[in-house]
Amino acid sequence: MGQACCGTATPGTCVVGAACDAGTKQCRADKAIDISGGGTYGTTAFCALFQSGRVRCWGGGYGAELGIGTNTASNVAAPPVSGLNDAVQVSVGDSGVCAVRATGAVVCWGMPVTVSGTTTTSTNLPVLVPGITNATQVSVGSSHACVRTADGKVLCWGSNSDGQFGDGTTSGSSTPTPMLNVADAQKVVARSSATCVLHTGGQVSCAGASGGNGQTANASTATNLPTVTNATDLFSGGGYYADFCAVDSTGSLSCWGEDYGSPSTVAGLGQVLKVAFLPIRGSGIYYLAIQQDQSLWALGQNQFGELGNGTFSSTATASHTTPQLAYATTPLGGVVAVAVAGYGSSCLLRTDGSVSCAGQAGGGVEASILGDGQAQAAANRTPFVPVVGILPVASEAGQCYDGVDNDGNGKTDLDDPACAQNLGAAVGSSVAMVPFTGIFGNYLQESCNSTGGGYGGPEAVLTWTAPSGGTYQFDTTGSSFDTVLAAYKGNPLTAAELACNDDGAGLTGDASAIKVQVITGDKLTLVVDSKTAQSSSTTPASFNLNITKQ
Repeated sequence: MGQACCGTATPGTCVVGAACDAGTKQCRADKAIDISGGGTYGTTAFCALFQSGRVRCWGGGYGAELGIGTNTASNVAAPPVSGLNDAVQVSVGDSGVCAVRATGAVVCWGMPVTVSGTTTTSTNLPVLVPGITNATQVSVGSSHACVRTADGKVLCWGSNSDGQFGDGTTSGSSTPTPMLNVADAQKVVARSSATCVLHTGGQVSCAGASGGNGQTANASTATNLPTVTNATDLFSGGGYYADFCAVDSTGSLSCWGEDYGSPSTVAGLGQVLKVAFLPIRGSGIYYLAIQQDQSLWALGQNQFGELGNGTFSSTATASHTTPQLAYATTPLGGVVAVAVAGYGSSCLLRTDGSVSCAGQAGGGVEASILGDGQAQAAANRTPFVPVVGILPVASEAGQCYDGVDNDGNGKTDLDDPACAQNLGAAVGSSVAMVPFTGIFGNYLQESCNSTGGGYGGPEAVLTWTAPSGGTYQFDTTGSSFDTVLAAYKGNPLTAAELACNDDGAGLTGDASAIKVQVITGDKLTLVVDSKTAQSSSTTPASFNLNITKQ
């Protein structure tokens, strides 16, 4: 049985990442069922839609994209978007996020698509878009958004400077405006300054800026693309510019837009079911394509490891010119959704509800975009790494600070061997000797670490229980690299730091030493971090921990 929620008909509170089953009154994993990504510098974010109707986001350099009432980014899946528990679809754009509610209403947060396209007012909480009561799907661009209604119409609001509303004008509006001559829309996709519609029967039509609309001139009404007539799905590029792709019944992919020109076929990706792609000007284009067997294939530039296939290159022109298998179907299940954002970040959703990301880790306000809990802008990641806090996952590793037993072994966070080595009440020399290559994680920033957390080098986390009261010294004499050592009482992400040291006085080899006063039974969390990134060699670096009572 799971955690008891409540004993009445009113659902109680579960930990973030779980939902209360109204029938059993038990907490269960709230499974993610779709993902969306978007944004450029300062606004890059991904959001996941859950079975419960909740939405959780991560990244969001300036915070408004998270929808939780703050302007602070999150490097893990943030708490659910405030007041939203009946979402059926979510769309992340370049500067805002919108969700369709089960009632047909639409709420948005971020900036500026929630208000008039002539302002830059932002909101970090969802607001209702007036005048929409029967939406079934929403798509957010750069400064405009559009919805498909239950009766096949398309309504747009925000900026309309290039005619992207398709209403015959170039006048923006904060009120949803109908697109002309569209009454059979199956899907609408807004991107930058253009909008495209998938119609019943497979025809695609577009309005807005030239290139993005598949034509050589701006168009303020939707015009059919003559070579895209049997599409089964429609997608937009994840970058700032207006680029689109359509998949037909054979799995063939055709793309057009500001980076493509008129529609052209993208060869080599097999029978595509869904695709996410991102043109990065000056570096090329990359594609992540879900095949009909739910395997994920990748093609194109891979500068940041965004293909997630375990390789990347630091050269700006690095690319894979033939498809690479990025993720194969496993006992955990295949890939059901994929999204891209920023300048080279990718996330995928598997059938088990877990979400993982790869690619550019970002810097500054964007250091949180991959959602894997890293405390700093560490090295770009590949292959895909788990987003912290989204369940279920294969192991606790990568989810060490979310308060949830992710791998079902009855141990949570630092009580799980995947997260921390339990030293018991050991005292003496060499109570722990751990190869650096076996150390997991890079989440913490010790106060005495002038490098800000280890230059991308992971830290080791250990737990220790005091066998008796008194003062104990912990030191890393005998380690083969320059260490930083810190102690906490509890979770090091939230607990106060008790002591921290780099290069203890009188110690050799850049060892560290701290002293902590305890009472019998006190449980400490010890963190050993590195001052410099460790290079690979035939003799892996390792640390040594000694504990002595003073």
